Amino acid sequence: LRYAAALLVALSILGPMLWLFLMSVSSTSDLTRVPLEWLPRQWDFSRYGRLLSLTPGEPGALFLHALVNSLLVACGATLVSLVLAIPAAFSFSRYPGRDGWLYAGLGIYMVPPVAFVLPLYFVLEQMGLLNTRTGLVLVYCSLILPFLTWMLKNQFDTLPRDIEQAARLDGLRVHQVLLRITLPLAKPMLGASALFGWLLAWDEFFYA
Repeated sequence: LRYAAALLVALSILGPMLWLFLMSVSSTSDLTRVPLEWLPRQWDFSRYGRLLSLTPGEPGALFLHALVNSLLVACGATLVSLVLAIPAAFSFSRYPGRDGWLYAGLGIYMVPPVAFVLPLYFVLEQMGLLNTRTGLVLVYCSLILPFLTWMLKNQFDTLPRDIEQAARLDGLRVHQVLLRITLPLAKPMLGASALFGWLLAWDEFFYA
């Protein structure tokens, strides 16, 4: 029953994606045929060829450029946010009394993005970063960093502190404990947090 339920969930997720793919390789006559046939009579991959072509005038020239921009911005914002969120989350988790800063960051994250449009526009204009990948990475970091900090902080709270205390007794400094002890234990949560941060940047459209 458990496997049957998992299979049903998988089919409900993959089914629409499979149908979209079949539509993309079907001709108009196949899509409008009555009764409907699930598989096209003639497979047509020419649309993918045009989409992935760099020939001037083809849609691929614009699509691939936009795709590269999205990948660079999403990966850059995720990497910068993760590098900053790890020490911040570790600090909030291991040194109590700083929750006010954490809640303040979370409160800013919950403000609608439209409220920051004008301030960000003027700041980026003064810095000469309008319509640049770097400017968009900085804007996305303001969205991803509070989210990743909160997420990692909750995960760091679940890690055993006895190992860290033993490492401190052996002479390791705080940053060495973080790099050698805490982060190796937190690899799964780091991967999950990075994925969520990347999806936030990838799905964002308003600021871009």
